[in-house]
Amino acid sequence: MRNVVLSIDNREVEKYMLDMHVHSNYSSDGTASLEEMIKAAVSRGLKYISFAEHYDYDYVKNNLKVQLTDISAYFNEITLLAEKYADKIKVVKSIELGYESGEFVENEYNRVMKKYPFDCILNSAHIANKVDCWKQEFYVNKSRETAYTQYFTSVLNSINCNYSFDIITHLGIPARYAPYKNNKIIYADWKDILDEILKAVIAKGKTLEINTSAGKAKSEFLPDTDILKRYKELGGEKITFSSDAHGTSRIAEKYREVCQAVSELGFKYFVVYIDRKEKFIKI
Repeated sequence: MRNVVLSIDNREVEKYMLDMHVHSNYSSDGTASLEEMIKAAVSRGLKYISFAEHYDYDYVKNNLKVQLTDISAYFNEITLLAEKYADKIKVVKSIELGYESGEFVENEYNRVMKKYPFDCILNSAHIANKVDCWKQEFYVNKSRETAYTQYFTSVLNSINCNYSFDIITHLGIPARYAPYKNNKIIYADWKDILDEILKAVIAKGKTLEINTSAGKAKSEFLPDTDILKRYKELGGEKITFSSDAHGTSRIAEKYREVCQAVSELGFKYFVVYIDRKEKFIKI
């Protein structure tokens, strides 16, 4: 997309195509190398690509099987590749932290952030009641109301965690995987706790991710437009685009559809992070 320099609240704003949440094979579920992902992003015209490799110490705390990302190797390689492709694309060095309460997890995340100067930290509530919500066992013998309430409670707690982060990811992720006939998450059904979450995001100055990896959610992206509309009504402005691609084929998937949808809701820009500082990208 063509660069356009504007001004919003005396801040420089650029118009570029971006994707703030992708994974390489440094994440256990990624299928392509960092360089393969970067080349694919360049070929699609992106100017920002943010790698958010999984670091799931929430799994460690709950004694769940996990292959932790080799952060040292990942950070070293992405730093070299960011320099190599600097004239073609901005490679954003990020990490996705799996939220869980308590000092065991929080201390590890604070240690990692102190050692590695990431550009951006994504905070993700995957686990509720000691089970990851992508696993079908999370839903066994639970009503839709019980399962989703447990998840939303974990999200709300994650916003108040004792480590620093920038972006709240894939709000509504259980709808990707839930076995219920009516698994779609609608604002009206969960308005009280969703209002708590959205108000907390705003109060903490965090950015809300729009994630186009929707799976079985019966939505084009997460969260859906009714929730985004409420976020805007409450005063929310900071959003970002994420495909959550785990391979080259889905990078920037539905980018233009999301741009159109959020523009109609009154949002003006996406947020990216460089050196943990916000940069505003015109939609």
